[in-house]
Amino acid sequence: MFLKGLVYLSFGQLVFILCGFTLNFGLARYFGPELFGTYSIVISILVWVKFFTISGIPVGLQKFIPGNLDKVYNIKKSTIKIQIIYSSIVFLSLYVGSTYIAKIFNQPSLAVYLKIVSFDIIFYSMFRYFVGFQNGLQRFNYQSTIVIFYSICKLIATFLLVFLGFSLKGALVGNIIGSFIACLIGFKFAKIKKTNSIFNIRRIIYFAIPNVFYSVLFNLFYIDLIRKMTINYVLFFINKNYILRQYFRQRHPMEHIIH
Repeated sequence: MFLKGLVYLSFGQLVFILCGFTLNFGLARYFGPELFGTYSIVISILVWVKFFTISGIPVGLQKFIPGNLDKVYNIKKSTIKIQIIYSSIVFLSLYVGSTYIAKIFNQPSLAVYLKIVSFDIIFYSMFRYFVGFQNGLQRFNYQSTIVIFYSICKLIATFLLVFLGFSLKGALVGNIIGSFIACLIGFKFAKIKKTNSIFNIRRIIYFAIPNVFYSVLFNLFYIDLIRKMTINYVLFFINKNYILRQYFRQRHPMEHIIH
């Protein structure tokens, strides 16, 4: 059982990593340094905001379900409502606050892109909810399948929309499509037989709240780290002659943030 679970999880993680690398590599080459830099900033902000929704209840499910298998139905019934409501609040916060975030970065154009990716918060948070749910049940084959569907669908949808001419907006919508499909797969796998056992849902909430704050604060420097990694990554793959490097440094819209 342990070995089989390890194989499932390892394979799912391998697909996740390979798809992520392929996506970043392809977009970096296709977009070029300026557009890919903007894409990276938007995704980095999105990832940080996602920590508000993925480090609470989804992690709590992994912790409390294994010891309360007879109460799984009640746990799911209560937590899924909370997760949907909470992720919707976070979505609205990013959507409404996108203009102010763009001003902080001194890039007004970011507001439109942040509003687009903000819709991903609801679907992605539910995708991670179902991943945590399957992990708690130790159904690692289902967990791995959900992750694989997310990774592959996101990759295909992003490249397809970009190649169809939707450029950066297409890449961001592709991100949402991947989360949406994985969310549907996760919902299908989450069917549980109804029981009358009651679980004190406050135990998960009391666990989730400090865990969210810890994760958000711990990853506070994530955006800055990704920005710097992205610049080095793009510089490595573009033409290495001196003139082009100088052009990139002068023209990149996020240059004043990096240094």
